[in-house]
Amino acid sequence: MSRLPRFTFFLALLALTGVIGAAIFIRFNKSEPNGAASPKITIEADALVLGGSLGGLSAAIVLAEAGRTVILATENSVIGGQAVESGISAFDDLDNPWEHWGLYGELKDYLRSKHNNGKAGLGSPRVGAMASPAQDIEDFFLKKISEYPRITLLRRHRFVEGRKEKNTFKEAILEDMVTQQTVRVRFSYLVGATAIGNYFKPADEPFDVGFDTKEETQEPNALPAVVRDAFVNGLQDGKTQFPGWGNRVQAVSSPFILFDKGYAGDFFPIDRLQDKECWSPAAAESFIVNGTVLQATKSACTAEMTLLPGFSDTYDLYFINHGNRSVDAVIHWPSPDITLHLSKTMDERERFVKMGTFFIDPLNAPSLSFSSQTSGLSVEGMILVKTNLHHAPVVISAPFAEKIAIERPGFPFVASDVYLISSDETSTGSALQISIGDVPYSATREGKHTYLLRGVIIQSTGTILLPPETKKTVTNILIVPTGLPDPRSVFRPPSPSGGKNKPEKTSWDFTVAESGDYVLGVHWQQKRWIKIALWESRANKEILALGVQPRYPNRTVQPLRVLRLTAGTFYRLELDPFTNSAADWETPPALSLETLASTNALYSQSDQNNASIKQVPVPGMYDLWVRGPSASVKVLSPLSSMWGLQGDIKLQSPNAFVYAGTAFLHTSYSLTANGASEVMAIPSLQTDTYHGKIAARSGSATVDLASLPPGRWSVVVGGSKTPDANSSFAAVVQHDDADFADQTIPLFPSLASLIAKSPFLHQGLSKMIMAKLPSDAEDIWYFEEIPNLIDSWQFGLNRMMIGRPVKGAPAGLFHLRNIVSSGSVISGLFPIDIHSPVARSTMGATIIAEPSNDYFPVPADSVESSDIVDGSRKRSYQFYYWMKYIMPIDHSFFDCDAERDLTCSMKRVTLLLGMFPGSSDLFATKPYYREGRRAKTLDQMTEMDLTLALESCTENPNACNDAACVSFVENRQYCLKRNQEAQLSQRAVAAVHYSIDLHQYYTLDEFYGTKGISAFLQYFTDKGILNGNSHPLGRLLVFARPSSLKLGSLISRETENLVFASNILGATQLANGALRIHINEMAIGQAAGHLLVYCLREGVSPAQLLKDPVHLRAFQHALIEKKVIIYPIRDMNADSVLSRAVQHLIVDGLLQPKLVPLQPSSAYHAFQFIVDAEKPLSASDAPLLKAIWQKDLPIETMEPATILSLFAGDPDQMSEQRKQQLLSQIGLPQSGSTAEVLLKKSHLFRLIYLAKAKELGWTNDAGTP
Repeated sequence: MSRLPRFTFFLALLALTGVIGAAIFIRFNKSEPNGAASPKITIEADALVLGGSLGGLSAAIVLAEAGRTVILATENSVIGGQAVESGISAFDDLDNPWEHWGLYGELKDYLRSKHNNGKAGLGSPRVGAMASPAQDIEDFFLKKISEYPRITLLRRHRFVEGRKEKNTFKEAILEDMVTQQTVRVRFSYLVGATAIGNYFKPADEPFDVGFDTKEETQEPNALPAVVRDAFVNGLQDGKTQFPGWGNRVQAVSSPFILFDKGYAGDFFPIDRLQDKECWSPAAAESFIVNGTVLQATKSACTAEMTLLPGFSDTYDLYFINHGNRSVDAVIHWPSPDITLHLSKTMDERERFVKMGTFFIDPLNAPSLSFSSQTSGLSVEGMILVKTNLHHAPVVISAPFAEKIAIERPGFPFVASDVYLISSDETSTGSALQISIGDVPYSATREGKHTYLLRGVIIQSTGTILLPPETKKTVTNILIVPTGLPDPRSVFRPPSPSGGKNKPEKTSWDFTVAESGDYVLGVHWQQKRWIKIALWESRANKEILALGVQPRYPNRTVQPLRVLRLTAGTFYRLELDPFTNSAADWETPPALSLETLASTNALYSQSDQNNASIKQVPVPGMYDLWVRGPSASVKVLSPLSSMWGLQGDIKLQSPNAFVYAGTAFLHTSYSLTANGASEVMAIPSLQTDTYHGKIAARSGSATVDLASLPPGRWSVVVGGSKTPDANSSFAAVVQHDDADFADQTIPLFPSLASLIAKSPFLHQGLSKMIMAKLPSDAEDIWYFEEIPNLIDSWQFGLNRMMIGRPVKGAPAGLFHLRNIVSSGSVISGLFPIDIHSPVARSTMGATIIAEPSNDYFPVPADSVESSDIVDGSRKRSYQFYYWMKYIMPIDHSFFDCDAERDLTCSMKRVTLLLGMFPGSSDLFATKPYYREGRRAKTLDQMTEMDLTLALESCTENPNACNDAACVSFVENRQYCLKRNQEAQLSQRAVAAVHYSIDLHQYYTLDEFYGTKGISAFLQYFTDKGILNGNSHPLGRLLVFARPSSLKLGSLISRETENLVFASNILGATQLANGALRIHINEMAIGQAAGHLLVYCLREGVSPAQLLKDPVHLRAFQHALIEKKVIIYPIRDMNADSVLSRAVQHLIVDGLLQPKLVPLQPSSAYHAFQFIVDAEKPLSASDAPLLKAIWQKDLPIETMEPATILSLFAGDPDQMSEQRKQQLLSQIGLPQSGSTAEVLLKKSHLFRLIYLAKAKELGWTNDAGTP
C-alpha cells in the first residue's frame, strides 16, 4: 500500500467506499501546526450537504443544476432518506394538483417510464399518488446524481467536527466509517439534512428536542410549561406524587413488507392426463397466475396429480372449482395400499370445495385423480392447507377382531375422520354402522367403496366394534386425525336486546358426569374486565371468584383455573359484566368447562412454586400459561431465549392463569416456571410448524428449503440418543441469491436433539447443510422465530385484510401503503419466487407501518441509540407474528367466511426479505424516525401555520351552528368554522400540506398504572391547567390547511452559512408532525438548494436575503420561474402557465386567494386555497387589458391575434369549443364554476400576460415589464 502514490490511493479509496463524482478540488495536506493528527485529503466545494435524506438529495441536485459543486456525505450505505434507509417508499402526498412539481414530479415521471404501467411506481396506495419498492427510489436519485458530476457522494462518512471562524463554518472533518480515514471538507455553505439531527452535538449547534411548551411557542395544543416540567421531572404535591417520565420524542417504527399470494396453503397443479385428447383449455380464467384450466371434452376423462408437499403434515385438501356442480376424485396411497373414492356435490359458484383432511408424507406421496362423468368438467389443481397436527393416520386392515383395539400415539384426544373402505362395488347402501367405544355411529357413503364418519373424538387408546353386516364388506379402516376437539361445555350469555339493554349478570346450573380436574376457560374478542364466580349451589358456598381481563381471543382456550369437581354435586357458574355498555356486550364472552385430559394440555402444579413440565408426548408449538402467588414468574429452559421468554412475567391476577408466551416443545425438553404454583402448556395448532426427515450419511445432511416460506426460522434436529455434549455441531444456510450471505448456525445439544442457537434467514431459494450430525438424527423441525408475545394483547388492526371493500371500513391493510399492486404482480412487472404460486386474488406487497408496530417510549436524549433500533425491530416482528398467528379474524368485518374461503386468513401472506436496499433482513437499514432534534432558526414553523381555527362550543355556544360550522368534533364540543382567515406567509418559499400526525409517547403500562400518565393528566385537568384532551399526550384535535414554508425556518439562528434541508428545520414539535412527510421534506430541500444558489450568485447571506425585501421578492419570483410552487392554490395545475402567474401575483400582494371548505372534509383535507374570481385585482386591470389589446407583445406560445380571437365579444357568447380551448391553453380545470367565472373577469388577461411574458424579464413593480 505504501508504494501507491497518495493521490492514486485516495482515488482507489473513494472507489472502494462508494464515492460518486469527481468535480471537486482535492489537496493533500501537511501536518497540523500543533502536530495534531490531520486528514491527508482536503476537498473544496461550494456546499457540504450532511445527510442523504430526501431533503439533502433535493438540495444537492438543485445546487448542481445551477453549476455549483457539492459534497454529499451520508453515514448510510444507501441514499434516499427514510424512503429508502427506513423503507417507507409509499409517499404520503394528499394528491393536491399543486403538489406535483420539481423533483417529486420528476420521480413520478421516472417511475411511470421505468415500469410503463401508467402509475407512479409499482404500487397502488391509498396514502398518496406514488409508491414503489425502495430500490426504485434509490435508483432514481443515483441516476440524478450521475447526471451531475459536480455532486460527489461520500457514503458511510460521519461528521466528526466542524471548524468555525466567528459565526461561520469554514471546514468540516468527515470520517470514513469503514476505513476510519478522515477527510477535510472546505465549503461556502453547510447544509444540515439528516433525519434526526445527529450532527448538532459534534457541530456544537443549538437545537430543540422533545416537548415544547405553550409559553414558548404560543401554540394552543402545546403542553403548558408546568405540565411539561412535571412530566419530564416528576411532581410532588402534598400526597399527590408522580414519577418523572423524562423528555421524549414520538414512537419510531421498523417497517416490514408483506406479500400476499392470494390464498392460504400451497397450490398443486394437474400434472398428468391419461388421454390428452380428452381435455382442452377451458375458457374460465385460472385462479393461479399463469395457471391452466382444463375442460373435459367427453365423459370418462381422467386428470391426475401427485400431492407432494415439502413437509409431512395433516392437510386440508381444497378443489379449485370452475363452475362445476359435482366432482369425483380418487386418492391413493402406495403404502399401505389404500384407495378412497370421494364424490362431491357443490354449488357451481363456490370457488373452493373441501375434499377432506389427510396426512401426507412426501416419502409416501399419494396420487389424486379426477374423473368426468360427463363432458364439461373443469380442473386446475388443488390447494393444500397445513393443520400443524402432524398425526399419522391409523390404518386397520381385515381380518378384524371382534373388538378392534386402537393404539394411537400423539395427543390423548383428537377429532378424527373415520373412513370405512368396502369391497362391495355393488353396494348402494347409504350408511355403514360402527361403534367407537360404547357409542354407535353411522358412516355415510362418500363415494364408491368409501364411507365416512366425520369429526368423531378418538382417544389415544380405545376400541372399535363392527356389526357383522359391516364386517363382511369392510376391508380397511382409516382413522385420520383432523384437529383438536372444541370445548364441549360452553356457557354463553344472551346478547342485549337490539344492542340497547344493559348487560346483566348471567348464571348457569350444571353437574359433571365424572369427578376429576376440569379447565375453566373464557373465549372473547373484547379486552374488557369481567367477573366470574363458581358456587356449590345447594350449599350456597362460593368456590371461586375471579376478576379477569381476557387478552388473547384467538387462542384455542384462555384457561382461567384448573378446578377439582365432583360428580353428583350441583354447581352454579356466574358471569357478571363490568360494563354498562350494550355495545361491549353485543358479542358476549363464552365460558367453557372441559376435562383437563380432553384439552390435551400439559399440566403441572407445585407447592414449592416452581411448577415444571418434563414430558412432551407430541413435538410442536404450545402456549404457556402460569399461575401462582408470586407477583412475577420466570420460565427457565435451555431454549428460553429462542422462545422470547426472557425476563419476568408479571401476573395480571394471582387467582387466574396468565399467558407466558409460546414455545416449541420437543420430547426431550423440560421447563420450569419459578414463582408459579401451576403451569400449563396448551397445543397451539394455528402456529405453523414444518416437519421433515433427514438421512445423516457420514454425519452430514443437506436439506432443500425451497418449500419453506421466506422468513426467520428456527430449527431443531431430533434423534433417539443424546448427542455428545463435547462435540461441535453447526448448520450452514446457503442462498442462491448473491445478495444474501451464507449463514453459519451453531447447534447445541439438549437431550435427544440439536437446537439452533439463533434463527436463520430464508428468502425463498436456500438450502441447509449440516455437518457432524449424530448418526441417529432423523427428524428436523422448522418454526418461525418466536418473539416475546406477552404484551401482544396490546396489538390491534383496524384495517381489512382482504381486497373486497367493506362499507364504512378504513383502507385495507394491502391498500394503505401498497408498493406492488395486484396488477403489477399479475402482469409480471414484479416477478417473485416464493414457495408457492401466486393467485389472481393477490393484493401484491405492502409496507406494514401501523400504530401497533410503533416502538416507544423513545427518550429524547438517545434517539439514535442501538437499543431504540433493536427495540423497534423486535416490536415489529412481534406485530408480524401476532398478525399471522394470533390476530382474531372478525369474519363479518373482513367480509369472508373462514370455513369456506381460503382468502379469509392471514396465512395467505408471507414476509419478503431483501426488499430494502443495503439489507438482506426483513427490516431496512434504519427505523423510521418521526421526530428528532430540531434546529434553532431565524423563524419557526408552528401549529398556527399549518392548521385551521376550532371554535369551542362550550365557551361560545352561539357561534356553533350548522350555518357557521363546516363540521363538529368531540360530540359537538368544537366547531370547524366556515369562515377561516387566509393566512399566507410573505416569506414563503415552498407549499406544504399535511395534518399534524403525532404517534405514541408512552406505553399502556405507563398510562394505566396507579401513578400513571392517565392519573397525571386527570390531575392537571382537575386543576384547570389542561383543558380537554387535545395535546401531545392525548389526542390532537386539529384540522390541516394548505400552507407555505417560511424562509426563516431554513436559516440557522447562530451560524451565518448553515441552512437546513430536511425535517430537522426550525419547527415546533407539533409542526414537525406535519412537515416530516416525504413530499414536504423534498420541498424543504429544494427551497434550501435554491436559497444557496441565489445567495452564491448575488453574494448575500441567507440572513441578509431574509431581511432585505428587494432580495426576498426577487428570490421568490426566481423560485416561481423555476416552477417552484410556493403557495398552495388548489384550482391550478402545478405546471400550468396560469399557476405561475398566480404565484407571481400573490408574491406582489396583487392577488389574495380565498380559503374555502372542502366537502366532505377530513382532518387532512378540510379547506383549500383557490383564486377568488369575484374579486378584482387592482385598478391596473383596465390599462393592462388595453395594453394587451393594442400592443403586439412578444408572447411565446400564444400570438396576440389568437388572444384577440378567443376574447372577442362577450365570453358568454363563446362557443363551447372556444371555451375548452382557452381553458386547456391556460391550464385551468376543464369544468367547474370557478373556471367559468374566471373567463368573465378582466384580470384573467393579466394572468395570461404575466405568465407568457417571461422573455421580457421580471420587474417588481405593479407588473408592467
